[in-house]
Amino acid sequence: HLISDRISSPPELVLGYTEKLVYMPHSFYPVGNLQTDRRDRAAGIAIEYPTKSRQDLGLPAGDALVFAAFNDHYKVDPDLFRLWMRLLRSCNGSVIWTIRHGGQESLRRQAAKEGVDPSRIVIADPFPKAEHLAIKGHSDLFLDTHLYNGHSTTSDMLWAQVLSCSIPFPPPSLPRRLSILFSVCLSIYRSIDLFLRLSLCLLTATPRFLS
Repeated sequence: HLISDRISSPPELVLGYTEKLVYMPHSFYPVGNLQTDRRDRAAGIAIEYPTKSRQDLGLPAGDALVFAAFNDHYKVDPDLFRLWMRLLRSCNGSVIWTIRHGGQESLRRQAAKEGVDPSRIVIADPFPKAEHLAIKGHSDLFLDTHLYNGHSTTSDMLWAQVLSCSIPFPPPSLPRRLSILFSVCLSIYRSIDLFLRLSLCLLTATPRFLS
């Protein structure tokens, strides 16, 4: 038997499995945050009250948008990166916020080739474990990678109460952790253009921009 869900293992691909599929109603990927939540609260750290400001983290102040892209850099393909640059060009002052994974200088060089100031790729060192959800909560939108989706990274962003967007790759390489997003009723975009347009629409609906 294989425990799965209808997003991770679509029924139309069942003949490709030797196991008998057992479908969970929402997502096969259970993620909890009870241990982290207890530790954070005992340490006086709450997601709603980050210990660091945007300025402390090297992010723009005010209403400038912060697009989080915390997946490993090897997951970023050229088409996806060009999409990110379209987002930056569409939103004055916005930045891509990523973690130092080894490919940061390549990303900045490519940004310059796309006509985007390389400084708008903000590189962060790995965050302290006890604070990482509170810190990531400064993001406005998490941009998932589509050839190889985030797993725990996507879960972290949801626990940090950050909107998340993804584009599924066509079956049979349908990203498994998309089921997490479906189970919490977040948007999965079927094309690059829809991703761009609807990502911007999502941002206008976040509390920070409605207040």
